[in-house]
Amino acid sequence: MCHLGAMQEFLYRRNRFKALKGVAAQRIMKYLRIALFATLVVQLLSTNSYLFDRIDPFRIVYNLGLGADWTTWTLTAFVLLVSLFIYRPFCRAACPIGLVLGFVKYIPFAARIASPSNCIACSSASKSCDYQAINKIGTNTIIKHQDCIACGDCLGECGKHCMGFKHTKTAEKVLCTK
Repeated sequence: MCHLGAMQEFLYRRNRFKALKGVAAQRIMKYLRIALFATLVVQLLSTNSYLFDRIDPFRIVYNLGLGADWTTWTLTAFVLLVSLFIYRPFCRAACPIGLVLGFVKYIPFAARIASPSNCIACSSASKSCDYQAINKIGTNTIIKHQDCIACGDCLGECGKHCMGFKHTKTAEKVLCTK
């Protein structure tokens, strides 16, 4: 639904750069997003204004560049360039809305992607998840609900058709074992 996210997704090409898909890269993007969100909250509380709207890449794409300065153009160009190598880099490393929406998992009975205990951990779901919210670690499939955007790419890839939306009160990670 976000046109900036859609544009990033359109530009993304699956790549072979393992470093950009590694655990360290995921951790850096997660902490960067949290730090930027904390900075935004502090800035909002201290100035009573939203200064980020002046350089927000979402704004330049939405307004087709009208009223944008060189900082906004530079940031937008950077986001679009990085989108060639990383799946939705702005969403994963800077978007405050994505971070807040990740807390939906704490709402009782909220639907989220889950896999039943008969999952054979074949890794087809984790390979289909460009957002890297599903990971195969050993013989376990771990779903990180905080990172899942519920795109549904994993649903069609599961050969056993056991991935699906479930209403559950489980913890952040659902373990599926062989």
